[in-house]
Formats: sequence, structure tokens, C-alpha cells
Amino acid sequence: MDHRQKLLFILRDLGFGGAERQIIELCQGLDKNQFQITVILFFYENGYLSELKDTGVEVIVLATKASYKWAALPKLLRILKTRKFACIQTMLPIGNFLGGLAVRMSGQGPVIGSLRNANPFSWLDIFCLLDIIALNLFSDVVVANSASGQRMGIKNYRLPQSKIKVIRNGRNFNQGSVEVNHESFKQELGIPEGQVVIAAIGRITRQKGYPYLLEAVRILVKERKQAVCLLIVGKAEDGMKVVEQKIKMDQLESSVLLLGVRQDIPKILAVADVFVLASLWEGIANVLLEAMVAQVPIVASDIEPNREVLEHEKSGLLVTPQNPTAIADAVERIIKDWHLAQELTAYAFQVAQQQFSLEQMVSAYTRLYAELVVV
Repeated sequence: MDHRQKLLFILRDLGFGGAERQIIELCQGLDKNQFQITVILFFYENGYLSELKDTGVEVIVLATKASYKWAALPKLLRILKTRKFACIQTMLPIGNFLGGLAVRMSGQGPVIGSLRNANPFSWLDIFCLLDIIALNLFSDVVVANSASGQRMGIKNYRLPQSKIKVIRNGRNFNQGSVEVNHESFKQELGIPEGQVVIAAIGRITRQKGYPYLLEAVRILVKERKQAVCLLIVGKAEDGMKVVEQKIKMDQLESSVLLLGVRQDIPKILAVADVFVLASLWEGIANVLLEAMVAQVPIVASDIEPNREVLEHEKSGLLVTPQNPTAIADAVERIIKDWHLAQELTAYAFQVAQQQFSLEQMVSAYTRLYAELVVV
């Protein structure tokens, strides 16, 4: 007889995002002798599916992207009525809402909801409304991946402080460094010889602040005559048109490479001289942790979640959000001061190991499951 606790994760899809990355690493780290894990996706188009399956978990895809809004709920209910899970974890607003609703309708639980971003709140934002309903009505516990997310949940979503816990993201440090032939890989990417490489990784959406980073590149290239090449890696979303127009308007085609979605992020970071995260809001950004582990000097917007990860002048340089000149100044400072770059990366790597390891995240979730599950 299998005495392992049955865990269920529910999320809309498995694209190339931070929450999805954390599901994979959590499934990778959880003890398979203790837990039997199932992941249910409402649909799947493109993302980390093969990596998830490699962790040894069961994956169930309920519907297609076109049909999931009406097809996923009844299929999920049928599964929940025939299978019993010790603990169920929902991810992101649609997963929190539809997943939480199905679990409550089936009479199962406990349910762990999620808050992944300390994003601006608006009553007109459908995702905020879904989370308000789901996290208050359907979740027994809510996990935020940052203290600022916890504060936002208490203030904006009216969640009781006792209901929302912080478990910060963790990274697998064994995946942080790779052997790369820098010269040949730069040629493969199309990086002109002799240029300083700036990497920016994240969905091309308003949240990530790409227009401010592009303006900083314009300042560096056109005004300060710095030989830099910006690599933008990420899925094209609502900010893509603005990014393309900015590149064309400022004639930055030879200084900016749009690489799209890639699965060789460690190689990208290995050839980067500076990593920049210009986000307007975040949770705990996985990509910051990846850059810390890869020992790339970091410039990031001075917002609350980033301050939970980086200490200004010690593990990175924090700059005023939406300030291209401040970004340009920080990047230029790093590329001109090798000693500063070395100090920042060494301290950031130490912080990542001590505070953001996969083992710490897995242990925190394991303790939470033990608190919730009634044997």
C-alpha cells in the first residue's frame, strides 16, 4: 500500500514564467518517498512540460486554450470526485479561482492559494478580482513569495494576517553555472565583437519596464558612445509593439537583440557582463536569483520585492524605477569598475546560497503541508 501523501498542484498552463519555474523546482525538490505529486493544467501550448515530467510527477492536461474556460471545471470536478488528495495547491489568479472553486465544490481540502506578485491593485483588473474571491473564499492558507506580497494581500485583498504566509522562491544552484565557449556563443547569438553584453530576461510586458531600459541603452550608445549590446529574452506579450517601435525610432537595431523565448538561460547569463531588471512591480523575481547564482552583476529597479533580494551597493545596484538615466549610470559604473563588479557578484552569490536555496523553499513547503494535512 502506498502511504505517501498525495499532493495536487492546479494551474492554468505551464508557460515560461516564474511561477511555472517554481512549480518545477518544487516538484524536483520534494521527497518522492514522502509525496505522490499530481499537476493539473487547464491547457498546455508551450513551456516547461518536459522538464516537469522529468521530475517524476503525474501531469494531467484538461483541455485546450480555446476550450478550457468551459471545459476545465467539469473535468477537474470529475477528477476530484474520484481521487482524494491530502493537500491541494493552486497557482496564479485563474488557477486560484477555478481550481479553488472546484476543490470547494468537491468537498476536498485543505487548499493553499498563491500570491506571486506585489502588483498594483485595481478593482477594474479581472485578475485582482479573481484573487480577492478565490483567496478569501476558497483558500485555507495563502502563500506569498515575498513580504511585500504578504503586505499587499493584507491591505488590498483584505486577507487576515494569520492566513497568509511567506515562502520565498528558491533556486537549484547545481543548475546555475554552465561551460560555455563565450566567443562562439556570442557569434551564434549575433553579438558584435567587442561589445559589452547587457541581458534582460522576462516576459515582454508593461510590468517589466523595457521602454526605460531601451532608453538607457540609447543613452549609453548614442550619447555616451558605449559599445553595448542588449539581449532581451522573453515571451512577446502586451509590451512587444512598444519595444519594437522604440528600437526602430531610436535606430537601436544593431544594439538590441530580441531573442524570444529560450531554454538556455544559464548560457545567456554566462556571456552577460551586466543583468538588468527594470520592473515596475514584482514578486521575488526568479531571474534575479538566477543572475545571482550565475555571478552576473545586477542592476534592478528599487522596488520592495527587489530590496528583499538585493542590498544596494553590496549585492547589486538598485535604481529609481522608470528612470533611464539612473539605469544607464549604474550599467556604466559596473562596466567601468571591474573591482565593483567582482564584489557585487561575490556577495550576491553568498546571499543566494544562504537565503534562496531550493532546499530552504522545499523545507518550508514540507513543513506547511505537515501543518495542514490531517492524517
